Amino acid sequence: MNDYMDEETLILKTQIELSTHRVKVLKAFNGRDVIRPKQIAELTDLHINYVSKALGQLRKMGLVIVLNPNVRANRNYTLTDSGRHIIEYLD
Repeated sequence: MNDYMDEETLILKTQIELSTHRVKVLKAFNGRDVIRPKQIAELTDLHINYVSKALGQLRKMGLVIVLNPNVRANRNYTLTDSGRHIIEYLD
């Protein structure tokens, strides 16, 4: 990992760290290509509502995407390149 963090990355990291739920949800992707909200809830001990809200926020930040957006249940999420980059900087 590069110790230098550009301004955009620093701003994103700060926004993520303002919510422990966002941090936990993003960290749940570590080592996984695809994950579902229920799996994140089980890994993080967060209620599914908090997971869904955090995923929505992370989507707006451009850090995760839904692979099957036309499905209401059992959506598959993956990290974007930005998401993979930012996760390296989270404690």
